[in-house]
Amino acid sequence: MAFFYCSKDTNRVSRTNPDDILRSIVAQLSYSKMGIVRNQWINRKFGSTLSEKDCTQLLATLIDTVGSSTVVIDALDECSDPYSLMEALRMISDELTKCASAHSLKIFISSREEDRVTADFPNAICISITQEETHKDMGSFIQNEISRRRAKINHRTQGESEQMTNDLAEKLRCILEGRAQSM
Repeated sequence: MAFFYCSKDTNRVSRTNPDDILRSIVAQLSYSKMGIVRNQWINRKFGSTLSEKDCTQLLATLIDTVGSSTVVIDALDECSDPYSLMEALRMISDELTKCASAHSLKIFISSREEDRVTADFPNAICISITQEETHKDMGSFIQNEISRRRAKINHRTQGESEQMTNDLAEKLRCILEGRAQSM
């Protein structure tokens, strides 16, 4: 299993680049079959990195060798070039299908924009969650966390002025829900 969380955090550019995402998936799936990856590296120049094409070929070989594999891409909409990443994943899937591999590749993708997924994987099972559902869920989580942490703080500071008041807890809830933006 390989997992990657895409993020547009400006401090972590490698979290949005499709090639970096594919390299991470190769690294995660290669732990049990290092010989395949080692052979690829022996044939490379010092200091070079795996290209998208290299990763696609390696992943197809790894999955065919390792057996059934699962790849999870979280927050595809945060990827700088989701079309390129989806195309690479589709190519890997097609390669496994073309060579009649008995092994399977399961791909789980979360994204705010499911059109990208269905374009490359028309037979994909899509489960849509509305912003309203997400907002309710996020609100419930935030409220539970504030209550839990408030109880912990208030237990430590019994009778002191450092306790979290109802007003402060409500302000904190509003700020956190506003910043969560129904994620």
